[in-house]
Amino acid sequence: MAGIQIINILLYALLWVSFGYLHSVLTRPSIKNRLPAHVRHGYRLAYNIVSAIHFLLVYLIGRALLDQSRFDLSLSNPAAFLYSLLSIGGVIVILLALRQYDLGLFSGISQLLKKNNPDGDVIEPLNTAGLNRWIRHPLYTGAFMYLWGGANSQFGLWTAIFASAYLLIGVHYEERKLIAVYGDAYINYKASVSKFLPLKF
Repeated sequence: MAGIQIINILLYALLWVSFGYLHSVLTRPSIKNRLPAHVRHGYRLAYNIVSAIHFLLVYLIGRALLDQSRFDLSLSNPAAFLYSLLSIGGVIVILLALRQYDLGLFSGISQLLKKNNPDGDVIEPLNTAGLNRWIRHPLYTGAFMYLWGGANSQFGLWTAIFASAYLLIGVHYEERKLIAVYGDAYINYKASVSKFLPLKF
């Protein structure tokens, strides 16, 4: 039985690797540039849809592979409350963070409607307002909170571990891209504002 569980965990890990790999490959400009010019304006939206479907498949297969029964914790009621509080807090942080972005651009709908240049990404001003005054990546912070708030079962725990690894790798490459786009402005911002927790003042 333990051997089957290990195999299932490894299979779930491979699914997360596949998600991370595809998600990374599809962000490369060379992929978009190979498309005909008249379809590039829909790339961002198509990318988000493909990523959402892929994530949903990984999630559903993981649920089928791994045990979803809650851990038998001592002081289980306070522990359950803390898990729930962390998850709810994560959702609140994500919603507050999303308010700071142009959701049309974020989703790709604006590009699809050709409100912006279809052949290139729109470079918005560096956003340092709202939650970004305190942490550089509030969406990631909210995601971490939500994930670890759900880590109260085998499935939830391994989801939190694999998704957190994916996010930590992703933020590394995202910051390299932000430095390339914003240069010294982002370097100075990075020096004065913490990544995930408000530790610099």
